[in-house]
Formats: sequence, structure tokens, C-alpha cells
Amino acid sequence: MEAQGSADVGFSRKSSKFSEQPNPAFKSDKPRSPENQPTMVKPDSIAGKLAAVLAEMKKSGESKRIYDKGMERKF
Repeated sequence: MEAQGSADVGFSRKSSKFSEQPNPAFKSDKPRSPENQPTMVKPDSIAGKLAAVLAEMKKSGESKRIYDKGMERKF
């Protein structure tokens, strides 16, 4: 079974696990989107570290293996 797309993970801006900084790639003349926001998560925050681990898991194929294993159990 193919993965059904991606999922976004979010943190409350009020969370102690989240810190943000200005996003140098933000384009104010373009519509806001998940990729085009005026701020970005600080890489050294817990949220930033989680984002880095999840990106590495996607790159290595580990997240797909976990997804596939879970889907095997469902059917």
C-alpha cells in the first residue's frame, strides 16, 4: 500500500519546547504556506530537533518502513 501523503506536526507557540526565529527565506510577496512563513523553528529547540530527526527518518526510509509495518497489521 502506498503512503497517503505527508503529515504536519505542530507545536504551540506557547510551548516551552518551541522557539522561533525570523525566516530568511520568507517571501512577503508570496502567499503564506507551510514552506513560506515569516518565522521558522529554531534548530536547537526541542521542536527543531524533532523536525531534524523526522526529516532524517524520511530521508533514510525509516518512516516509510514504520508506516508499512503498521499497515501490515491493519490488514
